[in-house]
Amino acid sequence: MRRVKQIITVLVCLVVLFFVTLSIVVYSVDINKYRPQIVEALSKQTGRTVQLKGPLKLGMSLSGVKLSISDASIGNPSWASRPEMAGIGQFELGVALMPLLSKQLSITELKIVNADILLETSGDKHNWDMPATQQPGQTTAKSGASPSGPPVSLRVDNVSVKNSQIAIRGADGKTNTFKTEDLSFGVQGGGIGLKFTGDYNNSPVTANVHTGASDFNSSGTWPIDADLTYADYHLKLKGKADLGKKTANFDSYDVSAKKSDIHGQMSASWGGKVPSVKGTLISDSLNPADFQPAADKNGPTVAEQKEAKSSGPKRMFSDEPLALDGLKSADANLQVQLAEVMAGTTELKNVTGDLQLNGGRLSLPVKAMLGKNPVNVDIKLDASGSTAQFALSFTAPKSDLADLLKLGGGKAFLSGTADTDMTVTSSGNSLHALASNANGKLNVIADDGQVSSSEASGISSSLAKIFAPNGTNALNCLAARFNIVNGVVKDNGLLVDTTATTIFGKGGANLGTETVDMNLNAKTKLVNIGGILPPLHIGGTLSDPSYGMDPTAVAKNVVGILTSGSLTGNSGVPDMQKAAGQNACVYTLDHPVAAQPSAAQNVSTKANDAVKNAGSLVKGLFGK
Repeated sequence: MRRVKQIITVLVCLVVLFFVTLSIVVYSVDINKYRPQIVEALSKQTGRTVQLKGPLKLGMSLSGVKLSISDASIGNPSWASRPEMAGIGQFELGVALMPLLSKQLSITELKIVNADILLETSGDKHNWDMPATQQPGQTTAKSGASPSGPPVSLRVDNVSVKNSQIAIRGADGKTNTFKTEDLSFGVQGGGIGLKFTGDYNNSPVTANVHTGASDFNSSGTWPIDADLTYADYHLKLKGKADLGKKTANFDSYDVSAKKSDIHGQMSASWGGKVPSVKGTLISDSLNPADFQPAADKNGPTVAEQKEAKSSGPKRMFSDEPLALDGLKSADANLQVQLAEVMAGTTELKNVTGDLQLNGGRLSLPVKAMLGKNPVNVDIKLDASGSTAQFALSFTAPKSDLADLLKLGGGKAFLSGTADTDMTVTSSGNSLHALASNANGKLNVIADDGQVSSSEASGISSSLAKIFAPNGTNALNCLAARFNIVNGVVKDNGLLVDTTATTIFGKGGANLGTETVDMNLNAKTKLVNIGGILPPLHIGGTLSDPSYGMDPTAVAKNVVGILTSGSLTGNSGVPDMQKAAGQNACVYTLDHPVAAQPSAAQNVSTKANDAVKNAGSLVKGLFGK
């Protein structure tokens, strides 16, 4: 035993002697003398101009070697927006020596203060790409591999970053900036943790993450507890991870934004060809608008300002490519349960679905309640090929027409019991391409409802005059049938009958050009209107349609009344036909009968009424 103690004593003395000797060497060497050689080597290695303006310090501590650099920078390529890619006010790095013998890189301290890094792109060039300085005949080991055995494990005891920022400038000139007020990462409370305060594009960001891992190469299962905020968004999750098995299971997660929330359970695996997730997506109240990207407080770029000025009317379908590659980067199986979802200007309730994503193929069949009635939606998006394929089906039997209008984001100026079905297929990698290539149909059949004059006036006073010239009226029936061919929506019969008017529509919309061109011909049933209701023309763009009358049609009506007693402008409106048990509008469209001139008024009476009413009609009957 005594001899063992002697050996241990000798070994301890040798270790102490080694560190004392190393410390003497380190402290006796002025590393600043080698500044030119260090700068030259770094510049050659990176292919950029490296500057070390402040003092260099190399020292020893009980934990190992410590290097300190002040006022350092690395240059940018000539095409970049500024001379320096990165500048660092203070950089300190501490590395433990003994763990290196066991192939463990143990960073005892990494401290960065006042760093300013700008990453930017121009075409296919990136300023972080640096030329290799490989010598002839030299080979480069693959990432993560070592010619002499397993890779070196990494342990980080403490990382500190203060008052620093990293900015990313895209080819479009837009810059996203991530600022760090205070970041600490390393061993905290018996495991590795992260604490962060800062902002992203001037919106506040905080993070508090704690894990039970001693290092990120440790085997076994360890807990994760995270609490993150960004602008109006808040994420909390708890679970466990096993990096050896490349799996994580979260017993609970909760995402909230403004008045919306999403929560549930989730498991993830990243050991396969692509990561996969499985779990539940539950919400008590969800408004997709609450999860729109946070407003960029930096404001639009110069390019965006020019585009806004030159782009004309607001577009509904953007030419920007959809992020379809994201559908290929992971697989998912999520059970969806949403109590309330904001859609258009109304709510869908009790929404249930099964989201499946596999190999870039997304499937989402959904059942929900619209008002007091069920609706069914089936969405399919296949992004596995070079061009995405899209399919949508929507059915809403016995729903309220008012709810359907609000679901589309419109005003509920019509109500009634409606049967609706829509099918659409398309292909393309942008919203514009999908709209331009759309094919399908839309059918809405309704009866026994009302026309709200106030709601119609909220859209256009001219629309109110067509549908409810004497205030709120009963809706007898409605049949709206449209075909969609290569992005062009064309009516296949549009007829509305109220207690005041019968309206017959012709036309449609072009989804590719985002324009609408439709005429609504109306025949009044009211004597006091004078018999003149010129066609209402709906034109302009889908995002900002215009409503107005055709002056030519007014003139034709007046001339027709004075010369023949007939309303030429209303000649296209059919007389309503009825059949027991059938929707009158559908039956009339399918069994057309030529409209007969009304005998309710003689020619002179019509002429007098026309002259009396023409002035007020021209002044604003059909103004928007």
